[in-house]
Amino acid sequence: MAKSKDSTETTHIPLSDQIAYSPKSAAKVANVGTSKIYDWLNSGKLKAKKHGIRTIITGDALKECIDSFPDYEPSNKQAA
Repeated sequence: MAKSKDSTETTHIPLSDQIAYSPKSAAKVANVGTSKIYDWLNSGKLKAKKHGIRTIITGDALKECIDSFPDYEPSNKQAA
């Protein structure tokens, strides 16, 4: 939350509107576990930036990673 210098009100930016995420926040937005985010980072599927010890994942990188996965194909199995 960001606090304005001349106001005591705080501004909350929804996770989906942020431009960058921590691995934990990226996991929430992508609806996966944090370990899956680290799997994607370590495999090179997800790109990130480093700022000191912090890992920063841009919204564009997260979207690009998810968009790279194949589309869902429904099975042709009929319910018995």
